[in-house]
Amino acid sequence: MTDQTILIFGSRTAGPEEAEQETLGVHRVSVGMLRANINSALSDITSMLSTAKDVTKGATIAHIDITLAIDVDGSVGLLGTGVHASMQGSLTVRLEFPPETGHTPT
Repeated sequence: MTDQTILIFGSRTAGPEEAEQETLGVHRVSVGMLRANINSALSDITSMLSTAKDVTKGATIAHIDITLAIDVDGSVGLLGTGVHASMQGSLTVRLEFPPETGHTPT
């Protein structure tokens, strides 16, 4: 059984640095690879956020919205500011944190 692919629309830089050209079009990316890259990015983000309680002095964070960028090669990462949105797809993820049991706000 062959790995399924998903279409990603965007541009890819091709050629030597002095003659770089963007190729617009449709690119096929392995669903398995994309799934693994999304899972890895979410795992890293969750790990980074696990210390949020220490930084916020115990304040509860109800949810965090994070936008992941998906590049035409299937790379997944945080979407920062100043990025050309036309070159990347994005996926907004809302992480919701359940209320802690037995915690009384002070």
